[in-house]
Amino acid sequence: MADLQAPIINWQVMAGDSKAGFGEQRILLIAQATGEAVAKELLEDVQQTEIATLCGANSMATMAYNRIKKYNKANEIDIIPLAEPVGATKAQGGISVTGTAGENKTLNFKVGDDEFEFNATIIKDETASEIAIKIMNAINAKDYPFTASIDAGDTGLVLIDFDIAGEVANGITSRINTRVLGLSFSVVQFTGGAGAYDVDGIF
Repeated sequence: MADLQAPIINWQVMAGDSKAGFGEQRILLIAQATGEAVAKELLEDVQQTEIATLCGANSMATMAYNRIKKYNKANEIDIIPLAEPVGATKAQGGISVTGTAGENKTLNFKVGDDEFEFNATIIKDETASEIAIKIMNAINAKDYPFTASIDAGDTGLVLIDFDIAGEVANGITSRINTRVLGLSFSVVQFTGGAGAYDVDGIF
């Protein structure tokens, strides 16, 4: 990001004609998209008002675009959208809960990135199974690229699927930011995502 935003300073020994500012720089994103845009066809100077329609609300392209615009409103952004690989699989992680809550508390946790933050209200004497359901509901209530469910064989285990297929989410993990008396939490790193994106012919 810093290299893309580095200003170019022009000094001219000519009264009233010195210039300073950003050079003619553009940002190119090549990323998974699910919207109306045609895969591998260049979209030039994409606007905030059209990114979700063109690339899909929770696509990698849209998330990267929004992250860049949060810190850099100066440069134009071009996008080459990629279709998800045929037969690709999605990565899955999880959060495991054991014990019984010994206090009332707001549980704060994150999945994968500081942008994806969640809260669940814990009530004293709630069981691991009840708390797992609250964690699942907190994840599914957000417009984030994750879908949570309860494991069929372990009601204290919340399974978290990354909604975008491919290897991109392998290795990410969750983080529990709150200690709750009587409870233990463990996180399961995301694995199982498979499928390479087709970039042939782009360069």
